Amino acid sequence: MTNIKQKIVDNKVIGIIRGVEKNKVLQTVESLLNGGIELIEITLNHQSKEKYLDTIDMISMVNEEYEGKIYLGAGTVISEKQVEEVINVGAEYIISPNTDIEIINKTKELNKISIPGAYTPTEVLKAYHAGADFVKLFPASTLGAKYVKSILSPVSIPILAVGGINMSNIIEFIRAGIVGVGIGGSLIDKQAINQGKFNILTEKAKKYLEIVRRFEEENKYV
Repeated sequence: MTNIKQKIVDNKVIGIIRGVEKNKVLQTVESLLNGGIELIEITLNHQSKEKYLDTIDMISMVNEEYEGKIYLGAGTVISEKQVEEVINVGAEYIISPNTDIEIINKTKELNKISIPGAYTPTEVLKAYHAGADFVKLFPASTLGAKYVKSILSPVSIPILAVGGINMSNIIEFIRAGIVGVGIGGSLIDKQAINQGKFNILTEKAKKYLEIVRRFEEENKYV
């Protein structure tokens, strides 16, 4: 667990795979890995039982193919049963859209990384005090970097910003004090995937990491 927590802090960027077809998920992960992103979240699809099972299969496939090469998480986990199901197929960190104490407890009971979602200062503190390893501020772009800075001014909590993060605002959130970000649509280019242009994802991954590393280099003595 310590290795994963440190990787999130060090690497900063979690690539969120959502709505990608099962037959394209391995190429998608490969393209992100080629771009330097080792933290991968596969989001559960709750639209139907069939789609849900497809995303469970995707986590299993990715874990089997890339075990030891990536750090794999599951997103939109909304029940204790789902916590068990995604861990059974290889998920190492559990991400939820909300703060659910039972999900946090189940995740920690199974010795995995807990990342519940929160929106208000009350939810952020509630999640962290319940044992969350990180708290996902969602949707981050709606709230803005100033909101993050205001929350972190009186307390020290490891917050991930998720929702609407892009190349234009990622540094604003890092400067505000977040320890990492989850990036979906602005990184996982569905049009490029459907056209088989996976090199576009690789270049975007490289660019995100380049932006982060440049900022860290420029501010390491500040």
